[in-house]
Amino acid sequence: MGTSKSQPSPRTPNWRAAQLAYADPSVTIERAVQEIWRAAGNQPSGDLTQLLGEPAIAECLAVATAARDREGAVDAVSRHIAALGKASLGLVIAQRAVTQSYGKPDPVAAFTSSLFGEAGNYLVSRDLPGFVGPEGRAKTPREAIALKAEIRDRVTERAAEIKPPRRAALVDDWSDYVAKVVDHLRGTEKRR
Repeated sequence: MGTSKSQPSPRTPNWRAAQLAYADPSVTIERAVQEIWRAAGNQPSGDLTQLLGEPAIAECLAVATAARDREGAVDAVSRHIAALGKASLGLVIAQRAVTQSYGKPDPVAAFTSSLFGEAGNYLVSRDLPGFVGPEGRAKTPREAIALKAEIRDRVTERAAEIKPPRRAALVDDWSDYVAKVVDHLRGTEKRR
């Protein structure tokens, strides 16, 4: 039987700013999302933005959209990842996004929203349990689950505001697209 250990976020000023949202109810969900994604891209190692921007993630999406059904999409993506011969957090998140997005009217948009929603879920899950209790924003596990869902939903909504690449340009335009979404989540996108 295997065990897993939750790895908290690095102890950096960026993550302390993000974690304030778990302790202080005056921090809006929008601000929490911004701080979480700022910290995620500014840590000593494991930049989630880079992991999500890998062409292999776009390849997973392309493989999934070519499948006839959800089971075929999940199987094809699993085989594709195995053939790559590498594992990454980004690929694990992509597999989850395929499962959640298959069969939607716009599978590319559904995948990208799910991808960022799951990535946000991962980031929140690392630290939120340490802030549940009488002094935290979430007093109970149920409140923590609700807070996590609220943050995930906001990440998903914000990601959906950025138009994904056309299917024909998925792999070529993927990393630029991911950078735009992350900038949007951080609230640092360039205004025109």
